[in-house]
Amino acid sequence: MSEVHVFIRLLEVLSKVGCITRLVPQKGVHLIRHAIYRTLELGGQFVLLGSSPVPHIQREFEDIGNRFQNHEHARLVLKYDEALSHLIYAASDMLIIPSIFEPCGLTQGFNNALERAFNYYMNDAETWKELVQKDMSMDFSWDSSASQYEELYEKAVLRARTASRS
Repeated sequence: MSEVHVFIRLLEVLSKVGCITRLVPQKGVHLIRHAIYRTLELGGQFVLLGSSPVPHIQREFEDIGNRFQNHEHARLVLKYDEALSHLIYAASDMLIIPSIFEPCGLTQGFNNALERAFNYYMNDAETWKELVQKDMSMDFSWDSSASQYEELYEKAVLRARTASRS
């Protein structure tokens, strides 16, 4: 059975958590590993799509994948697959994007965020729906970003001119 068919079968279960990433140290592979197990503990399902150029990390996730090979709520696809990545993005209720270089990369904060998301998803459908609608209505386009950068630049220039006059 292909990964796409396996993934489509996984879609029948609630609380889909997706992770599409390169499995490299700066992504915090320990956070990804933690998220797999914590998602399953919370009653969700987890789909990981990614691979590692670091042999021991690739082997570690191959071992985890083998442990979950017949698990109905977990699937690790350890390769690059653009078509499957689009399916995962579209079908996931939550996406994790861990990084040890970002403030949210701390395991405790990561765990709390995952638990809060699951709590809303499973116990407060109305709040979950409002959160999803709010997030989907946010403008991350270049037009929005460019105007924010322009505004920030203008403020910086104004501050610099004010400081040079003093």
